[in-house]
Amino acid sequence: MANEISIAVDLRVSNAPYSLTQTKRLQVDQTEIGEGGSVQAVGTTEEALDFGDVSTLGWLYLENLDDTNFVEYGPDSTGLVAFGRLEPGECALLRLKPGITVKAKADTAECKVLVRCLED
Repeated sequence: MANEISIAVDLRVSNAPYSLTQTKRLQVDQTEIGEGGSVQAVGTTEEALDFGDVSTLGWLYLENLDDTNFVEYGPDSTGLVAFGRLEPGECALLRLKPGITVKAKADTAECKVLVRCLED
């Protein structure tokens, strides 16, 4: 089989006089059926995100379910190297390099983060 995963990105900015529309739709293959993750309570100390039994990391979806605080995330390089930030209610979709450890850390209080990682 092929094209088991469908991805749609729709970015629209309207901040007069500036505006932008960027849309991308793609289909990607998933070699192995599988998905891991859960709603993870991310504290104010960096911690690894739990991808469950996913053996070869593929696509990662993160969503900050908190109403107040932001969450930083990024790869582990003997500690969190924060390259991303999710404000309350925001989400991100990333293609992961297999074998990487992704860490997260909440700003001032624990945040619930929806973590979904697909097998590659």
